[in-house]
Amino acid sequence: MDDTNVSDHEPIFNSSATESASVDEEPVITVDIYDPSNWGSLDNKARDILVEKGPKGKEENTKYPLDETLRYFSYSHYSRKMSNGEVRDRRWLVFSKHAKKVFCFCCKLFNSNKCKSALGHDGFCDWQHISDISERLKEHEASVDHITNMNSWNEMKIRLSKHHDY
Repeated sequence: MDDTNVSDHEPIFNSSATESASVDEEPVITVDIYDPSNWGSLDNKARDILVEKGPKGKEENTKYPLDETLRYFSYSHYSRKMSNGEVRDRRWLVFSKHAKKVFCFCCKLFNSNKCKSALGHDGFCDWQHISDISERLKEHEASVDHITNMNSWNEMKIRLSKHHDY
């Protein structure tokens, strides 16, 4: 499949969601590649595209859905204030509109089966304990799994960019 004309909004790999097709045609099956809840069946090409383009979803004016306790994910969790006052971007944090959960971009892509944190496999959505999410995010980003997967992500991004420079 040629992905040279792939836009940021076009799905580019197959899944179980079908679009209309005539009786004689095979159904065209597409999924949103940028939603981490769909990353269970990624092939290497799709993963390369995600690594090159990076995570999507940090839209400041997004209204996150309410859960049954009328709580929701907050945009403020996309950044972390350090003890020295510096604010750091959590570029690895991705919200799945489909699953209504947050995921860790690099842990979901590189180590979802072994990652101990829900952010790396099933996602996190316990908005009732929203004050706990900041602690969970801090614990996750300090974990060996996360640091290893961040390194894998950064190394692959560099490797892919060098490959495109030829």
